[in-house]
Amino acid sequence: MKKTFLISFILISAFNYAQNSIQGKIIDAETKLELPYVNIGIPKTNIGTVSNKDGYFNLRLNKNVKPNDSLQFSFIGYESKLIKISSFSNSKVKIEMTPHIDQLSEVVLSSKKPKRKILGRNHKGTGTMWYNFYIAGEKQDDRLGKEVGMRFNLKGDYRVNSLNFYIGQNEYNSIKFRLNVYRIENNEPLELLNDKNIIFDVENIQSDWFKVDLRRYDIYLKEELGSFAVTIQWLESKKKTTQSKFFSIPGSINPLDTQYYREKGMSQWKSANRNLSFYLEVDRY
Repeated sequence: MKKTFLISFILISAFNYAQNSIQGKIIDAETKLELPYVNIGIPKTNIGTVSNKDGYFNLRLNKNVKPNDSLQFSFIGYESKLIKISSFSNSKVKIEMTPHIDQLSEVVLSSKKPKRKILGRNHKGTGTMWYNFYIAGEKQDDRLGKEVGMRFNLKGDYRVNSLNFYIGQNEYNSIKFRLNVYRIENNEPLELLNDKNIIFDVENIQSDWFKVDLRRYDIYLKEELGSFAVTIQWLESKKKTTQSKFFSIPGSINPLDTQYYREKGMSQWKSANRNLSFYLEVDRY
């Protein structure tokens, strides 16, 4: 028993020592083309990253990672992939993902003329409270995969036309985000409702409203869903200076509203009773 324990301890220690990171490239299993901005991480942990525009990634590990932990790769339009950490004998790997087409349920809309509605807070407030993607004093410089958004209630059948949010402070020349729409279950975002990657760039804006036009994505939501969440996920950025850190959205404390956030694309969701300057323009049928 002691020998078995000793061998296991040595193997785990050797693994932690040797594997400080996993680097590699993600490609389409059929076309062999690179897959950009794939979510990568150990589920329910803050260990994760996102592949870059050329499909390459560099995942930092830490001493808490065990050989039996699984690394998940997730991307819209492809089957998710789970691979044991112990399978990565080489720190540089190639991951192939298989295309998968989801059969979306048909949405039948009323023939009545829709009414334009605003969901969420469409003003910037007093500027006394902000949500920052970075926390002051934070040493880690990698926001890849960090996600933040709001919960919205459905009071009819909706077509989502745009997302709008106010940028309170921005120390970056450009930031690339992914917009995600989630079904909510047990009070947290669960599965994606959008069937296409919605990627947009915030460029050369220091403080102003920013609008993401969503009409071409045909996002229709039925009232029976009850509620849903919309988030923005950090994919890549270019700093103005080496000290650049902050990108913030104004908000306020409100017991009737729910903000969702998580550190990485596979992390556990967290929530707070906050209301961000983050709203949707919709057609209600």
